[in-house]
Amino acid sequence: SFDYSNYTSFSIKYNTGIQGCPHKFIKRMDKVGTKEVTVTYKSNPGYAVGNTVFLPNPGIGHIKGESIYIGHSHGVILFENIKICASGSFVFAVKSNDADITFRSVDFVPSEAMTREINMVAWRDGYHCKDNRGAIHWENCYMDPHGGLFDDVFNVSCTLGTITSVRDDGSVEALNLEYKNMGRNVSFDCKAGDVIDFYDINTGVFYGTAVVGSVSGGSGGSSRITLTDQNFSSFPTVGCVIGNRATCAPGSTIKNCIFSGSYRFLRDITIENSELYIRAIWIMVEGSVEGPIPGNVIFKNTQLHGGTLEIDAYNRNTKTYMPEIAEQIKGIRVENCEYFYFGFKCTTGKCSLEGYN
Repeated sequence: SFDYSNYTSFSIKYNTGIQGCPHKFIKRMDKVGTKEVTVTYKSNPGYAVGNTVFLPNPGIGHIKGESIYIGHSHGVILFENIKICASGSFVFAVKSNDADITFRSVDFVPSEAMTREINMVAWRDGYHCKDNRGAIHWENCYMDPHGGLFDDVFNVSCTLGTITSVRDDGSVEALNLEYKNMGRNVSFDCKAGDVIDFYDINTGVFYGTAVVGSVSGGSGGSSRITLTDQNFSSFPTVGCVIGNRATCAPGSTIKNCIFSGSYRFLRDITIENSELYIRAIWIMVEGSVEGPIPGNVIFKNTQLHGGTLEIDAYNRNTKTYMPEIAEQIKGIRVENCEYFYFGFKCTTGKCSLEGYN
């Protein structure tokens, strides 16, 4: 009986609830009966005639998010012995923390009282972790393999910056890319000693890396960044993006956990003695506002069930692959892992999963 006609941002599940393509969003929904709608997708979802398509309950859609927000903390935090049965979306938003955060025995298990066709805890993003200098640790956490999240169990990343000016003295000015796209000028987060990747997600050019020497206020709210230890093929230009390796929770760990769903990992995280039930794992440069270039993601003594681990550089806005950037993705490896209907994918052929045969 719900009127869907004003809602355009829902994704879908098909074939009795099994999620295959978590980002196939709906463009338009028109009611043609009291409980019937005609659906137009933003892109062809590739479903055959006869597939069963479930439209998730709008009450757990993009109406609200960030149920538990952990931001700008300078002290160690522990979440322990918690069961989460229902949430909107972005269950844990973990943003801009300097100290370590630990989730110990934090379980996502759909409530037994749920009667929906799709048993879910939340719409998407169990742990949306961005711009953290402190490491994040998951210990003995559990997610029901038959329920849980519709999209991204993890998104551990940083927010990219974009160069707005190259100065005569060799310094650059940069803004936070996400806020710039929203029409706001916010300085790019970096400190002396941070290692920065410079690349262009529109042209696919990789310029190289440099270390931040110093940071001061620039024009128009930007950060003015002097660079040392430059390793450039050519000097970065205005419009290229910069990714800070120090702000994607380096040193994070997942130990003795069971998770189910899709995963987005980027840098410096170890998954150990765990079971992952996989719809997809993306270790990608995606042409979005998130970075940096991936590296040093290690799976140790872990069971990988189903799905595909994709390592590559693909601009989903222009729908083009970026082999030069993909070639910079290093240190993604498996050690003493078990595989059950699991696969590895790299379309450009420039990336490898070390230790995987």
